[in-house]
Order: sequence, then structure tokens, then C-alpha cells
Amino acid sequence: MQRKFLDYFLFDKKDNGMLETLYREDETSFPPFDTQEVSFYLTPEKRLSLKYPAGEKQELSYQGFRDNITFILESPFAEYFEILGSPYLDLEVRTGAEDLDLFIYRRAIDENGKTVVLKGNHGEPMDSFTRGCFRLSHRDEVAKDFDKVRVICQPPTPKSGVVPGQIYRVIASAHTGLNMFARLGHV
Repeated sequence: MQRKFLDYFLFDKKDNGMLETLYREDETSFPPFDTQEVSFYLTPEKRLSLKYPAGEKQELSYQGFRDNITFILESPFAEYFEILGSPYLDLEVRTGAEDLDLFIYRRAIDENGKTVVLKGNHGEPMDSFTRGCFRLSHRDEVAKDFDKVRVICQPPTPKSGVVPGQIYRVIASAHTGLNMFARLGHV
């Protein structure tokens, strides 16, 4: 695999699909002047909503190592859009274990409800356009200064204690820089 990767650069091979579509943005500032911070809310129906859910908070549970929870947009995107910056989840979590790991996958879903499988730089299939992971015992280092600068960074900080059964507010990021999408179904 490494040899194939280097062949494209050392021997000027151009047939790996990287150059089929070139994307260029002509931004004069960063973030762009028309950038909006948009919040989506997790609903008990396992949807991502632009509206804050009415009523009391409801707990969603799953069995670690076996289950996944999937949330889909309430309504599909109707036009071109970009996801820019460092998207994050602001959650309250509780575990009965000594620690907790969250794995976050953001996937593009087409109009037929199928996951869009993207191609990486060298043709490798990617069923998600960005991923993130979070460990509960690292919550203090992830959240440090986040409310001020809105960028996830992890300065060296001692491990945070985890008390089974206690509820913690956490910031879990899914790192990205810029994702551009033509019209498609859901994310």
C-alpha cells in the first residue's frame, strides 16, 4: 500500500482519482464573512433538529461494545452547504463503568437513505466524512478554554476522575477543517 501511495508522487501517476474533481474556494477571510454557527439538537426520536426539543430532557441509553445510536437530520439539506471549523457535541453522559469512550462518525446519507461511500486520496472507501473520539477521563483537558476560543485543544492535564453513575457535561469533538457538499439527503 505504501509503495502505491509513493508511486503517485514519485512517478507522477495521475490515475488515482485525486485530480478528477478539483475544489477551490476563493475566500478572502477566515472564517468567511457569511459563516453562521448552527446548532443541531438530539431528540428522543433520534433525530438532529434545528429546534431545541420541548419538554424535559430524556435519557438515551445503549450497551457499550454492542450498540450504536444513530441520529439523522429531521429534514434533508436542499442545497449546497459547507461544514467549516471544529464541530462538536455538547452532551451530558453517565456510565456505570470506570471510564467511557465515545466514537463519533458523521456520514452523508443520500435521498434513498443509503450511506454515501466516499473515496479517500488513494481510492480507499470511507463511509464517514469525519470521525472523532472522546474519553470521559480526558474531559477537563478537552473542555479547557473551549467556551472562549471554540477550538478543541488538549493541553497536558492530569486525568479526570470518573465516578460510575454520575452525570458529566462533556464536549466531544469530531475534527474537520472543511467539508463541502452538493445537494444530498441527510448527514
